[in-house]
Amino acid sequence: MLDWNWLYSAIAQSSAALVAFFGGFIATKIISNQAAHSEMEREMDLCVTNCNKLAQRASAARFKTVIEDDHWRADNRVKNLIRESRGEKSAEQYYLQSFYSSYEPHEPILETITGYIAKAKREVEEQEIWQEGRQMKGVHSLGGDAGVARQLHNAAIQDAKIEIRDLIVDINHESQYASLLFSRASVNPHSSRLLGYSALCVLLIFFLGVIYPLSFLPADGNIEIYNLSLTAFFGIISSLKGMLLSSISITFASIVVVLWITNSRLRVRSDLKEALKYYSDPQNYSMYFQIARKSDELKAQFNNNPA
Repeated sequence: MLDWNWLYSAIAQSSAALVAFFGGFIATKIISNQAAHSEMEREMDLCVTNCNKLAQRASAARFKTVIEDDHWRADNRVKNLIRESRGEKSAEQYYLQSFYSSYEPHEPILETITGYIAKAKREVEEQEIWQEGRQMKGVHSLGGDAGVARQLHNAAIQDAKIEIRDLIVDINHESQYASLLFSRASVNPHSSRLLGYSALCVLLIFFLGVIYPLSFLPADGNIEIYNLSLTAFFGIISSLKGMLLSSISITFASIVVVLWITNSRLRVRSDLKEALKYYSDPQNYSMYFQIARKSDELKAQFNNNPA
């Protein structure tokens, strides 16, 4: 009769070698991915923290100071333009030529300019129309305490503009970094389906190629191959050999399941992804940046379609 011990022993040893090789590689790769994933999440947490700080800086920036000063200057400029052109242009054209702050909503500005145009057309005496405007222009040449106050005001405005400019540079840099991290987080580079499927395949090879053949060793040479079925395998479980093989199987299966669960959980937290996506857009750091984007789009539209 054929000695089945050689066959089962060869199958078990070959399968054990495959399980050891691929199982060790998979375990090492998953552990390495776990360390890299933890480092990436720490990096993302730090980026979100920096973005939150920039948003707080933006909320404390002196946008209103700059807006009020730019509005005062642009308001005088638009009055002079309307006076010189006798109000023959549209409100949008005057708006483009007057350099209002991009951080100020354009709708009320256009309404104000429209009112200036209507007033210019109604007035007969130009001197009466722009008397107030000419008096305001004289503020720049004041001397004494008024001149010093104006110089201090201009210095404060300049400091506020520098502060905002530096803030914009920092926000643009950090938003680009957040966008890069978000693109990495979207693909979940450390959670691999291939590794998960490979771990399950290793577990299957372990059961079919190692445990199942070992359960019939030592084999009786008088037993035919067709008698060594799954039914016979379940009958062996109740023996001492079956208990040892069952303990080894449960232990190895638990390790593979833990590795599989660990691999499946190597995904970036949803709240972290949402925060990175939110801060990838610079306009989300402050409402003034949203206003500036709308103002710039409107100016581009007016330039492309002049009245």
